[in-house]
Amino acid sequence: MNQIIEPIIWLNIGIAISALLYFTLLKNTTTFRFNRFFLILVPFVFVALYFLPWSQSITVLEGYTINMEEIVIGNGNGQSQDRQTDYLTIGLISVLIIGVVLSLKNTLTAFLETRKSVEKHEGVFLGDFEQPFSFLNKVFIPTQFKEEQSLTYIINHEKIHVEQAHYLDLLVMELFQVVAWFNPLFWLLRKQVKMNHEFLADQGILENEKNINDYKQVLLSASLGIRAVSLYSMFARESPLKRRIDMINKSKKPIHWLRLFTVITLVSGSALVLKSCTEEKHDQTGEQAKTVQSEIETADFKNVEVNPEFPGGQKELINYLSKNIVYPEAAKSDGVSGVVYCSFVIDKDGSISNVKVLKGLSPELDQAAKDAIANMPDWEPGVHKDGHAVPVEFNLPIRFTLKGEKEENQKEK
Repeated sequence: MNQIIEPIIWLNIGIAISALLYFTLLKNTTTFRFNRFFLILVPFVFVALYFLPWSQSITVLEGYTINMEEIVIGNGNGQSQDRQTDYLTIGLISVLIIGVVLSLKNTLTAFLETRKSVEKHEGVFLGDFEQPFSFLNKVFIPTQFKEEQSLTYIINHEKIHVEQAHYLDLLVMELFQVVAWFNPLFWLLRKQVKMNHEFLADQGILENEKNINDYKQVLLSASLGIRAVSLYSMFARESPLKRRIDMINKSKKPIHWLRLFTVITLVSGSALVLKSCTEEKHDQTGEQAKTVQSEIETADFKNVEVNPEFPGGQKELINYLSKNIVYPEAAKSDGVSGVVYCSFVIDKDGSISNVKVLKGLSPELDQAAKDAIANMPDWEPGVHKDGHAVPVEFNLPIRFTLKGEKEENQKEK
């Protein structure tokens, strides 16, 4: 489950960083092309960084290793995180369903709007629309605009949206929305992406237009009575007129090197700090592990087709450990509690071997964990893609919790 949730969290953090840095350092600049790629790419950078290996990782595993969910042992009764995982699964599915529904609604609304077109005239579609807009690689103009003197401005503006493929940015925003609709900074980011598209289109028009005042007048006329649809670019949509005119009046300047350096430093620094914190958490299970290379043959993760499985599945494994790991009385008397990190190998024949304590608490607790693992029944072995069985190593954290501590530990998680 974490393999799905964590990339979503990283994407939302990337969205937040992108939005905050844009508002802080780039919002009032005229580097619209740079801003466009900054707004879109920073969230992708965070997701990509999540999947990159961390070169400073302490644990080097020579075999295929699975990090298992923590088992909680309290007063002799084991408790798994199954219920918590179920809640996470339900929550994740709910988030994704809502996101998909919102994106489909936007797509359907935009598509239905384009179906109003009745004729094609000089490369654009004319129909019963409220405002000119572009959708994907097509330009749509209200029929009543056909005789407008400003029609050339409007068509050229929308064609710039098409030529610069702004619809790709909007499609990316729809994808982001599936997993980030609950993030208020996503909606700010999406609004700024669309606003920046209008700046780019305005800039493209004015590169070949000497009479700026005429174009400002066209903007003023077209900005009346707009209705926004999220998946297409509209000539005067969601773009406060004053801000667009302010940007038109600004002289075009390249981004200052100090501002660029600051942006890059803040993005990379925040990403690396986040990566470091995440890796520290992930490495806790195996930070003191030593690989026994002669006993475990290399099995590339991508080449292991079938993972080893306890007889009856994960729930039966949890039931077995819950019943067979007993809290030692000596540890109870001494008030010893915490997590024992164990590792073991499921061999080619499904038997248990190489049972080790990677990080222990006390001799009694360590031995209780080792004994329960060593006495497990044989598993179904892991299977390589070419069909032969392979040994697979597992890391298993077992939390021993004294009475009164269990609820507190659950809150900490």
